Amino acid sequence: MRPIVGRYPVTLYTSPGCTPCDQGRSLLMQRGIPFAEKRVETDADTAALAKLSGDRNLPVLTIGPQQLKGYQSNDWQGYLDAAGYPKTSALPPSYRNPAPTPLTTPAPAPKPIEQRRPEPTAPAAPPADPNAPKIRF
Repeated sequence: MRPIVGRYPVTLYTSPGCTPCDQGRSLLMQRGIPFAEKRVETDADTAALAKLSGDRNLPVLTIGPQQLKGYQSNDWQGYLDAAGYPKTSALPPSYRNPAPTPLTTPAPAPKPIEQRRPEPTAPAAPPADPNAPKIRF
């Protein structure tokens, strides 16, 4: 199956609480399709999904260059068949898909601004003693 996965990698775009997303994930797992899952949870993720698919609706499934919007079992099965994926799992029983990851990577937190300490200055000369003798040159 390695050549198929290399030629037609599968990615599922989902969000929490999305019933069609859960149904699509179940279909892929029952069929033994290795896939990456990208979660859409933040505004940045939603914007990235809209840029990727031209839409904000989920789930979105990509099989190589093909993109399927919404969950339609027959459509998904047909595209997986056309890509050459087996109809039943050929994965070892111990195989686990990677954990879902965010669609976008969060921006790193800004680094705190270093507080610079003022440069030490030489101590001021003590005030002149008014009773000290004055030296003249």
